[in-house]
Amino acid sequence: MKRGITVLRYAFQNIYTYRVEYVRTFIWVRLLQAIVFVPMTSLLFYCMYTWTGFHAITEHNIVKFLLHPYAIILLAIWLLLVLLCIYYELGFYFLQAYYQQKGMPYTFAIIVERLNRKALYFFSAQSLLLVLYLIVLIPLAAFLLPVSLTQQLQLPAFIVDELMHSGSGKAMYTIAIIVLGFVSIRLLFTLPFFIIHPHLTIWASIVQSWHFSRKRLAETVLLLAAVLLVYIVVAFVSVIMLFLPLILIERIVPAAALVVAALTLTALEVLLIMMFTLLQALFSHVIVSVLYGHAHYFSVEQKEDHIRTTYRKLIRRVLPIVLLVVSIVNGVSLAASIYAPSTLVIAHRGFIEKGVENTISSLVASAEAGADVVEIDIQQTKDGRFVVFHDATLNRLANRSDAVYHLTLEQLTSITVSADGLSDTIPSLDDMLERAEELGVKLLVEVKTHGYETDDFLQRLVNQLEEHRVLHTVYVQSLNNDLMEELEHLEPRVKTGSVYAFHTGKLPSTTTDFYAIEDSSVDSSLIDEAKRIGKPLFVWTVNSDRKLQRYLEQNVDGLITNHPDVAATLRSDNDDATFFTRILHRLPIVW
Repeated sequence: MKRGITVLRYAFQNIYTYRVEYVRTFIWVRLLQAIVFVPMTSLLFYCMYTWTGFHAITEHNIVKFLLHPYAIILLAIWLLLVLLCIYYELGFYFLQAYYQQKGMPYTFAIIVERLNRKALYFFSAQSLLLVLYLIVLIPLAAFLLPVSLTQQLQLPAFIVDELMHSGSGKAMYTIAIIVLGFVSIRLLFTLPFFIIHPHLTIWASIVQSWHFSRKRLAETVLLLAAVLLVYIVVAFVSVIMLFLPLILIERIVPAAALVVAALTLTALEVLLIMMFTLLQALFSHVIVSVLYGHAHYFSVEQKEDHIRTTYRKLIRRVLPIVLLVVSIVNGVSLAASIYAPSTLVIAHRGFIEKGVENTISSLVASAEAGADVVEIDIQQTKDGRFVVFHDATLNRLANRSDAVYHLTLEQLTSITVSADGLSDTIPSLDDMLERAEELGVKLLVEVKTHGYETDDFLQRLVNQLEEHRVLHTVYVQSLNNDLMEELEHLEPRVKTGSVYAFHTGKLPSTTTDFYAIEDSSVDSSLIDEAKRIGKPLFVWTVNSDRKLQRYLEQNVDGLITNHPDVAATLRSDNDDATFFTRILHRLPIVW
């Protein structure tokens, strides 16, 4: 404990003493990302789409895309670029911490020259080891690797959601996180070893990290936990302090709230940038202290050389102008967000907090929660009829190994399903259509195929929808785009949709009426493209308040969510939401 406090105290002292150098590091890293990484990434992906003839890449064509020689070459170049960006960003911080703790003088030129010499290793087969290292880190990258490029690395939410729907899935996910966390901690010193030691190869650094961390595992975990705790506490207190003036102004002088809100948002953005830079600096100091046993602060006299003086002048002159421009942009953005969005709230398999998924109880709960549409999954039964059920087998919800296509509708609808202390019976599509009509909600029917459908499968579905007079109001979607295009041709009155679990590039060309794309593949440009071509875009599965609010402000066509109550409340309150609420939902955890 005493050593940990000493390490953190000296880390803060070093960071404060060399604060101008850290500002300079931040500026250069972000400038390089802006003028090198972003343009190069755009160029590489443009070439990939153009040269391979793939304008949209989805789970349906990604294997074929990856087999194209141009795709392999350009992706390899892009991965190399990512690795180099991570290497130089972390390299600056680790080497600065090393020189500062040793009390050695250094310049940026010395650090760049040292990093350039080791960068040659990235042009060898050993760079693949770092790619594997990053893949292992994906579930924990935002916590264990404080690099700006890794903060968006995460498993798609729908994968985690599916795992958490069952006890075995929860156990698998927990075990996987523990194992990956252990491996990640053991390999955490790989990059510091490689960066600081002038002659260590990438593989040698991995081996060294694995052996070294065996003795220092507990110390490393405790120190990193302390860093994270300090970061969270300081950030939390700072955010509250910056929010206080806005909260008071909104109550006392509402007319001035927009101006204060714009300034507050700008101040918070600057704060989070500073906090993330502080986190990177603390992380590097702690790791270097563990590696070399340093816990020293050398009071080095900081000479006001030409470079330091230039940076101070630059910050004093340029920063106010930048902050003013950002504040104006933030003010315009906040003002434009004051409206009631027309976004459809779509309950994913019903409201599963109040009823078992895909059952009448979850349908009723969805309507009571304020959902406009309820998404359900259907499959064809042994006798050619339609049942509302998601999985191929009954194992997860009914603890039975039977496959859906092995049972008749009568058999299936007599089975009780249970989840999270709730229970209900499996409904037929007829039951769902009738109850939805009574409740005044529309249905989004997702067609699940198992390979044992009848030849007139789609015609039977159309006939059933027509019997209930919902051809004009029902939405039908599937991961099988060919099937939906066939349905569109068979019955144009039905609103058909193409579902994509992964997507990059332009929107896929399809004759269906709308798109349903997984949240992690959706950005502002995709939303704008959908609006431009006039096709609705449904985003699935969006569960965090922050993301729900962001999509509502972008007025996306539909939000498929496990929390229809929250989404409906956010939508109805959007026009009356305080600026405090709007800003809170916009803030990233880190920049």
